[in-house]
Amino acid sequence: MALPRVFLSLVFLFLMASLLYSASSGITSVGNAIRQAYRDLSGILPPLSMLLVVMGAITYAAGKMVPNPEFSGRASGLAAAMIAAALVGLIIVMILPGILQIVYPCPTTQPNCWDMSNVVF
Repeated sequence: MALPRVFLSLVFLFLMASLLYSASSGITSVGNAIRQAYRDLSGILPPLSMLLVVMGAITYAAGKMVPNPEFSGRASGLAAAMIAAALVGLIIVMILPGILQIVYPCPTTQPNCWDMSNVVF
């Protein structure tokens, strides 16, 4: 039960740090601050998702190597949760630009502000 709280705390801390960084770098509007937070997230989520997939595979393999069926079941469940979290992260990165384009349209001076060119899959 403590892991989701820690994860939510880390996400909140990341978003607050991103917004504080945006405020200190001269960003003046909410749309620009959200664009900066999106750029930060889109750079972090794909590698983090790949890391979760690798960790899930290692956890699954380690669980199958141990003869204890209880540990094997827990390891399989944890590995499935890691891979599901990785998929959710990748889906967020792919869907978020469309949603943000509707909520905060790009200004005319930056027509490709929700560009995904910095995202490496």
